Amino acid sequence: MAVPALTPHADQPRSVPLREARTRFTQLVALAELTDAVTVVTRDGDPRPVAAIVPAAAARTAAQARADADRL
Repeated sequence: MAVPALTPHADQPRSVPLREARTRFTQLVALAELTDAVTVVTRDGDPRPVAAIVPAAAARTAAQARADADRL
């Protein structure tokens, strides 16, 4: 059975269950790197987010914002 390619939504992060994220990890990382797409990882059967795959620039920006807030 063929697996459809991941296509990012322009405004909304894609949500995938953990099992699918494990299977497609390399593809999801490439998607984040090339298109700045955010992928939210959920537990299988539970819609609440548990993690996210984000572009490195976005992660650094968030980390810098937290560090700046801690210094204030």
